[in-house]
Amino acid sequence: MASSTCNRRRAVRVVAALALLAAPWPARAASGPATDGAGAKAAAEAKLTEGVELLKTRHFSEALARFEQAYALVPSPLIFYDFGLARLGLGDDARALESFDTFLAEAPDAPADKRHKAERYREDLRPHVAIVALEADVGTADLTVDGLGGGRVSFPRRLYLAPGSHQVVAHAGGATQTTTITCVAGETLTLAVHLPPATPSAAGAPAGDGPSLAFAPPPAADPPRPAAAVEVLPAPPPPSSASWAHPWALSAAAFGVVSIGVGVAFGLAAHSNGDAVTSESQTRATFTPDRQASGERDQGLEAVFLAVGTAAVAAGVGLYLWARHRGGGHPAAEAAR
Repeated sequence: MASSTCNRRRAVRVVAALALLAAPWPARAASGPATDGAGAKAAAEAKLTEGVELLKTRHFSEALARFEQAYALVPSPLIFYDFGLARLGLGDDARALESFDTFLAEAPDAPADKRHKAERYREDLRPHVAIVALEADVGTADLTVDGLGGGRVSFPRRLYLAPGSHQVVAHAGGATQTTTITCVAGETLTLAVHLPPATPSAAGAPAGDGPSLAFAPPPAADPPRPAAAVEVLPAPPPPSSASWAHPWALSAAAFGVVSIGVGVAFGLAAHSNGDAVTSESQTRATFTPDRQASGERDQGLEAVFLAVGTAAVAAGVGLYLWARHRGGGHPAAEAAR
């Protein structure tokens, strides 16, 4: 909503200014410098007329191009008013404000109603841009803002910038200052430009005498290898003869532990059946032969699994100790060789 209102406001201002743009060329350029001839004046007037028509159809970029062509033919300060209208339509508030400022400063004999409108545009635009007051220790310098050359300017100077970050580059006498500033709409900043003139000794000194950036020397190239040189790679260490024993030792020990666990389980089952048979005999209950047979079988399995498990664990421990002795200590030492 705010954007459409602003656009309508600008459109109304542009239309209101079109009546002034339709004034005859002699009255428009009365305060401008003398032209080189009637041909240049007629061509400039034609470009201005085309620009006015393009403003009516809201082709602001094309209108600005026509006004610039007219100014190149007849550099009248009155055309800065046209620049301001075109840039206002493009939404370039900073450059539009600068155009109206130039028009008011350099065209004091312009029609009073046109000057009044330019002053109104200027007052409306100021809250939307930042004002940068440039101060320098030189009288003039080449100025570039955001990569756009502003030509040779004199100091002090007032610069209008849109809100945001901008790069200002000033160059004079062989010295350059680059400054990045961040602007806020409606604020006023001061930027000091320091461009000391180049001294004769500095201007004519050889390249190695003055201060320079220090660069690290490039790395020295390796000497070329002889044509007959053969690169010999170190042979990989032979695998340890005892490296195979570690997994077998662990497997045997694990099998032994499992066997012992099974033997203990059978022992508990045999003990349970023995308690049951003893209880039946004490209570004179009916004797169950199957229970007694199961208990004897579990006792036998207990003995077998305990013996096998013990033998497996012993074998695993013995194999581990043998492998450790053959491998030179700890397996980690073997892996590090």
